[in-house]
Amino acid sequence: MQEIINSLSHILGNPFLIVTSSIVITVLGTLVIYFTSFYSLRSIFRTLDNDFALVTLNISTYPALVVFALSNLTYTLNFLPDFVGKLTLISVLKASIIVAVSYWINCLFVHVIIYYLKDYTQRTEQTFWESSFDKTHIHKD
Repeated sequence: MQEIINSLSHILGNPFLIVTSSIVITVLGTLVIYFTSFYSLRSIFRTLDNDFALVTLNISTYPALVVFALSNLTYTLNFLPDFVGKLTLISVLKASIIVAVSYWINCLFVHVIIYYLKDYTQRTEQTFWESSFDKTHIHKD
């Protein structure tokens, strides 16, 4: 256990190792999110009856990647030694995360929820007209 703590203190003292490890973690995490969402989940969601999950996945993939990368950069900057503009850069990254999450929520609302509501209203309207058509054209013998 002491060896792990010593190796971590060595890494945390070297800004180059902090940035390098952060870049490696960001790239690996982004690749995992990308391949999971584009290949694994997409093939699973295509087997479902409705397109709600697939549309949600299509909308959420890129914002999730951006939020993950920005969060990792913000987290990494907290471990770097102080430099001019560090707090400003952290604030800009946090604001960028808020903008990305807001964009994500907006896209989900516009494309997914409204898509689902349009589909629902079309199905209920079709059912309503079919039922009213059946009532008006009843043949009496």
